[in-house]
Amino acid sequence: MKLAPCPDCGNPCSLTATSCPRCGRTMQTGDLTEANLVKTTDYSGISGILVHILASITGLIVSLIFYLFVSSLPRTDSQIMPIVVFSFLAIIFLVLGSLFGFVWNTIGWKLGISLVSIPLILFGLALFSSLMIGDFSTLVKLLLDCLMLVAAGYFGPKLGANYKEKLQRK
Repeated sequence: MKLAPCPDCGNPCSLTATSCPRCGRTMQTGDLTEANLVKTTDYSGISGILVHILASITGLIVSLIFYLFVSSLPRTDSQIMPIVVFSFLAIIFLVLGSLFGFVWNTIGWKLGISLVSIPLILFGLALFSSLMIGDFSTLVKLLLDCLMLVAAGYFGPKLGANYKEKLQRK
């Protein structure tokens, strides 16, 4: 789809749009011309697949490093320790997702899902094993950890993409 900037706010709009989706300006014939096309990058082909594979591998590597770090910590009976540790993991994924969203801002949150997909699969396996042995307190903690990772996987790239969009408008 060919896009041109809105004359009022600069938001990319389709050449066939009747109004701007951001500011609501009504478009007249000739307001948007092909002379002012906005360059967009399409990540739907092999390059898009490679970007998602890169995000998944990054998520796997971070998860493995995090697992090695956590397994080296001394064991405690504290109930708060797992929450702190996995909150830290969610923050790491939020920052990584922001970087991915900043670099590849056109595919935003989809990269975040690729980033956290392998850790979520591993958490899913742990959830299943907790359910099978009837350890419901661990089950609840793992569910909360999964929710934190999904939130980080969605909001991280979205924040990065929004930040890059604001920088490009200046």
